[in-house]
Amino acid sequence: AHRRAERLVEAAVQGVYAVAATAAFASGLIIYAFIAGDYSIADTAAVAWAGIAPMLGDPRLTDCGNVMAWIERNVARPATARAIALSPG
Repeated sequence: AHRRAERLVEAAVQGVYAVAATAAFASGLIIYAFIAGDYSIADTAAVAWAGIAPMLGDPRLTDCGNVMAWIERNVARPATARAIALSPG
C-alpha cells in the first residue's frame, strides 16, 4: 500500500508539473490573471491538478511565483472554495 501511495504521489507531481511547467502557461500567467485571460473552464480543469502543488512541496512548482499566485486566485474563488470545502481530507 505504501509503494502504491508513493507512485500516486509521483504521478500527481508529474501531472501538476506537466500542467504548470509549459512555457505558454507559466509565461502567460505573468501577463494574464487566468489561463485564457479571463477565468474559464481551462482554469477549472487545470487547478484540480495544480492546486495540490503546495501540499506536495515540489520546488518545480512552488518556486514559480506566477503559478502559485494563479493557484491562490483560483482557490479564492467562491465556487472553488466551496468545492474544496466539500472534498474529503
